[in-house]
Amino acid sequence: MSNIDYSKKYLKYKNKYYNSKYETNLLGGVCEEKYILLSCPEFNGLVDGMLMGNMAVEEGRKFKEEEQKLKNEATANILGNASLGKFVEDLGIEYKAGNREKVEAKIDDFVRSTVQVSSNNFYRGYINWSNYGDKTPNIKMNKETVIRLKGSKVIFFAYFSFNEPTVTSIITQLLFLNSLNHYGVAEINIVLPYFPVGTMERIVGEGEIPTAYSLAHMLNMIPSGASKNNLYVFDIHALCSRFFFHTNTRPVLISMMPDYVAHMNTLTEGTNIVVFPDDGAKKRFEKLLSKDIKTITCSKTRMGDQRVIKIDSGIDNLYKSKELTERIEGDINLFLIDDLVQSGGTIIEAFRGLFVELVKLGFDATNIKCFAVITHAVLPDDKKTTDFFEATAPIKKSESETINHPMNITLITTDSRPERVKQLQSAPYKERVKVLPLTRALLKTFTSSCEVNPYISPFSIN
Repeated sequence: MSNIDYSKKYLKYKNKYYNSKYETNLLGGVCEEKYILLSCPEFNGLVDGMLMGNMAVEEGRKFKEEEQKLKNEATANILGNASLGKFVEDLGIEYKAGNREKVEAKIDDFVRSTVQVSSNNFYRGYINWSNYGDKTPNIKMNKETVIRLKGSKVIFFAYFSFNEPTVTSIITQLLFLNSLNHYGVAEINIVLPYFPVGTMERIVGEGEIPTAYSLAHMLNMIPSGASKNNLYVFDIHALCSRFFFHTNTRPVLISMMPDYVAHMNTLTEGTNIVVFPDDGAKKRFEKLLSKDIKTITCSKTRMGDQRVIKIDSGIDNLYKSKELTERIEGDINLFLIDDLVQSGGTIIEAFRGLFVELVKLGFDATNIKCFAVITHAVLPDDKKTTDFFEATAPIKKSESETINHPMNITLITTDSRPERVKQLQSAPYKERVKVLPLTRALLKTFTSSCEVNPYISPFSIN
């Protein structure tokens, strides 16, 4: 029989994963009232934004300086930094000159793993999303994160995308989420800003697969902590999809409308009119607007690949706007609000119809400003995206002359699709892309105790 001193093995394990500077709670975990922020790499910026928005300016400056200093030191001495060497070797990367590029690619991860950051309500945890040689996931949290998990509240920022091959895969994130409760967390909050299959929530013909239900089922099966997992989704496409979430999942629907209204109010020149491209958008957003905001509702019918847009209600607001514009100098600002944009065809046609109608009423085409206020900028096709920003409207100069007047559509969106937004902001039309961060809505959601939260949709289930 082997004479193994298990007490020594226990002490070795305890010293590795337990630090006496942390006070433990009844569950054996850290007495940590703060949320632990975890994310896939695509939302590292969102995590940092949450921290920066929840701490004093001076504190934020110090932690950014500390990160930059550590990064500079590691970069300057890339093959002579003992801590960096241990970090990459733990990931299965040999620390040698031949692997310099692989080591350099891990410096940002090394910095995030090393610099411990907390704010009034949040602590930044760390996950390394690496792969083995055969490309299977190799997911690891650092020691400090593991110490804090037991009995704690976790917020995980998930980014689910099917059309971006370089981002963290959905299955890899689900693998992590399915293992999280084994670390004894008390509460799991999953922030999934964009539910990517929301447009496929029903069957209209035999043989179709309702992928929204299938993905919701996978989320429902994630083991929970001490209570149900909370799932936060921004402006989900089909409101009925909330009923797909049950069992271990409690859905909370968030709307970005308060930030949209605040942004509209910054345009003090001219008249602001909200445009709903269809009745679905009206039902979703109208209740979130104050009564004094003018609205126009359109309807859409499809004829093959063509979209025919007509104005259903609110046409009188165009006449009222003309009367108002005659009394003040300024523009007429059309804000078309919807949850997502794919090709942009519906938005173009709606703006085009309104543009022509306003010119007929006597408005100067150069004073008509078009703003597409869209929570999720999908826009998967670069050619159609270019067409979206270069769209024109046919304006009659005379009975015999018609010109194509540029509508100069401005896209106001969020960072719910961070990789696509980065591409849009680096494109030729970047001056017409305005990104409103999700941070403010999330800070209000997770830091206001009993206050009324204007971002929580009245349609949500709590």
